[in-house]
Amino acid sequence: MEDPNRKSLGIHCHDGLCHCDWRLAVHGCEETPELRNIAIICIVVTTLATIIGIPLAYYRLVIKGHKLWRPKSTGQGFLRPSPIDCLIIWFLIYSIGRLFDHAILLKDLFPDNWLGRIVSFDPAWAFALGGITLYLIGIAQTLSESHDISGWLPSPVVVDVFGSFALLLPFVICIPLGAAAGAFAEKDIYTAQLLIRVSHVFWSFGCFLTGSGVLYAATQLIRILKKRHKGSRRSPEYASIHAGITKIQIISAILVLCLGIYFIATMLYAAVRDQLMSSKAAVIVIAGPYLLLAPATNLAFEVALIYSIFKSNDKPAIKTKPTEYLSTQTASSTRPDHGFTSTVEPMTTIFFDDSRDEAISHVIEEIDPFDQQYREEQGESSRSGYHPRSNRNGKSPILAQYAFKEK
Repeated sequence: MEDPNRKSLGIHCHDGLCHCDWRLAVHGCEETPELRNIAIICIVVTTLATIIGIPLAYYRLVIKGHKLWRPKSTGQGFLRPSPIDCLIIWFLIYSIGRLFDHAILLKDLFPDNWLGRIVSFDPAWAFALGGITLYLIGIAQTLSESHDISGWLPSPVVVDVFGSFALLLPFVICIPLGAAAGAFAEKDIYTAQLLIRVSHVFWSFGCFLTGSGVLYAATQLIRILKKRHKGSRRSPEYASIHAGITKIQIISAILVLCLGIYFIATMLYAAVRDQLMSSKAAVIVIAGPYLLLAPATNLAFEVALIYSIFKSNDKPAIKTKPTEYLSTQTASSTRPDHGFTSTVEPMTTIFFDDSRDEAISHVIEEIDPFDQQYREEQGESSRSGYHPRSNRNGKSPILAQYAFKEK
């Protein structure tokens, strides 16, 4: 006869009434029907995200020829991920891992092997958080190349240190602590519970760190674009520019909201795990967003990305400014760009497809008609000591010959 007050790492019972840790168990507790329904919904959403993610990754990496790692250029750190592509791949790994874990829980495989349950659960979440971290690193390293806005962005070295810590935190600290908890589960339940709670303190810290970074970087980008936006009120593209900024705000808000909710959920889990596992309502209220939010965020991100691809394909190439206009803008310029275009444009485009968002492109065109692609094509000139931005009087001998072209 089973002990009515038994307690394991995944199930807590009191007077025969049992409650599950939604991460580790679904069967044998009061909330089993609700947890099964949540798991089924997660499987549907995650499967859909996987079905979309695989061809999306193929399109960007094979058809478009994107690289997951950008080539090194002057002023960059050693962490140079291609943000949007890394996010797609790491979210795809997360989705496959979650499908595997849901199958184990619903089939109730290895019911007393808590080490196995933790090892099947935690790594997928590490890839989800790691994908957003790489996304942030890609933004930060791109922005850190700019001297014009360096006052509010850390140097490439700081980005490397911060990014390495945030990226390795789940793999070096969180997962090993969880695995240690699983190893102690049958020997010392109290030590196991302590370790699992400590691991969630670090999960919470990782969510806070990455979420704060995304919020900070996105806020500063939007601030800069809004400043440029104010100067384009007479432009016929004013409404499009505003729409482009709004899209960036939406995507940033999705990521920050997701990480903010996980920060709260993991902190609650670490602080009051025993109390949560003594109430059916508490388990369901926490388990729902805890399990559903990440796959929903992944799916929403993929849908937005696909929408931007089709939208960009429906639009003509970015219009080239007249030579006379470019010459006028050049003659009136008294301050070099210092990399502003190379900073702002990559950060705006990584929120969507590799094609330039037309509204944002027009904002950038108002600043400087040079883009990062062009400057990379002039690598030989740069290595020989010449750079188109080196003319300090703001004039360029090739300015009237080059303008944005859709690749």
